Amino acid sequence: SGSSGKQKELLSHVLAGRMDISAQATRIWPLFLQPGGSLVHNGGNANTTSCSQYHGAYDAETLGFKHKKKGFKCTNCGKSPLEHKLELHLEESEANDNVSCCRHVDAFVMNRNIRACAANALALQRKSIDVGGSGNRDKVGAAAVGRYARVAKQFASAALSDFPAVASMVSSGEAAILQDKFESLSQFVDRWYRNRHNDPSADRQFEEMVRVIIASDALYYRLYYLQIIGELPILEISDDTSSTAGSGRLAYIPHPTTYFLVDYLCWDSIAGERYVNKYLKEQLEKGPDVAVKSTLEYYVKEDQGSQSTKHRHPLFLLRNSRIMETYLYFSGSGWLYSSTTKRDFIRAAESSSKHASESASRLQGNNTFYAKHESPAPTLLVEWRDSCRDFLCNLYAYATVSPESIAFIRSNPVCRVSGIIEPGAGTGYVASLLQIAGIDVDP
Repeated sequence: SGSSGKQKELLSHVLAGRMDISAQATRIWPLFLQPGGSLVHNGGNANTTSCSQYHGAYDAETLGFKHKKKGFKCTNCGKSPLEHKLELHLEESEANDNVSCCRHVDAFVMNRNIRACAANALALQRKSIDVGGSGNRDKVGAAAVGRYARVAKQFASAALSDFPAVASMVSSGEAAILQDKFESLSQFVDRWYRNRHNDPSADRQFEEMVRVIIASDALYYRLYYLQIIGELPILEISDDTSSTAGSGRLAYIPHPTTYFLVDYLCWDSIAGERYVNKYLKEQLEKGPDVAVKSTLEYYVKEDQGSQSTKHRHPLFLLRNSRIMETYLYFSGSGWLYSSTTKRDFIRAAESSSKHASESASRLQGNNTFYAKHESPAPTLLVEWRDSCRDFLCNLYAYATVSPESIAFIRSNPVCRVSGIIEPGAGTGYVASLLQIAGIDVDP
């Protein structure tokens, strides 16, 4: 049908932006999204906010890239865009024309707002340490964190109300998987809300908030996957599709390179960058540490003007983003250094050998490999690690090839002359990176 043909054309246009890592794609908010009113106020009601609408710059396009490090604040309330609700930016006529087919984008918006509630509540823990040291972690008031939990619960209810409409757009099998993601997120939000009083300790609250983010990311990736396989529609809110995907008047689930990399869209990446730079350098000053030094070198090189920067790619940038977010939450909150976490690390290390041996006796093939070589860690850290890693593996590749590696392969005369054969190429992502670099690859 004509409608189906048009959707294929729009999807092709959007998919063309999957590998786009330009400033337009990774530093500037999509035109169909904008920060609205603040997420919470003293009453903690999502519909009655202390700031009715965000005012001022909220991305590098409006403020200028060189000023990005200062961060962006609403001129009305002084809060960042992350502390404001995400809203669809549609003209009234556009909203009326698309109201029946934008429920999946509405669900994405509600999901982002839930993630933002948890991220902002985690920031309260970091702030308590900055003010009173690690011993001040448990003094974060239940009311302060509870306001975000209360609003997250309201957004979760709104997201669930969107599910029937979203489910009607996809196949029955995909609808069942999607329902599980919606319900799982709602359950984790509800548990966070209930435990804000039942167990207000910093460690417990931290775990609840992180698990909300994990569940939120699982729903985001599922919605994104359903979109890129063509089961969820791309909304054409104007006829102009001549510009770079993401910058025209199309509305869709943003690519991971936009969702995770654009400042304040789903987390405080500016705070993350500041924290990682400070933390890693402080650790190096304490003495040689191979792991920290390796992470620091890999991370810092992203912004250096070396020749290898031209070989940067989406997975490399997303890896750096998830590293920064991990350090910001797990180290910045003080969770990593709590007595409970230290005890859990010891228990995980002590049981890993026995667990691997028992698993190896029951499992075969790749499962045996994972049982033997999975790094021991507390359960929460394992869940977070898998969330950061597994979705990107499925979308891109199982290994993050550094720009330096691509430059080295390109400089190898044997590779230039004879080319490369890549057995087990998977998605073909690495092969495409090498081909872009001018290397003949047969995946």
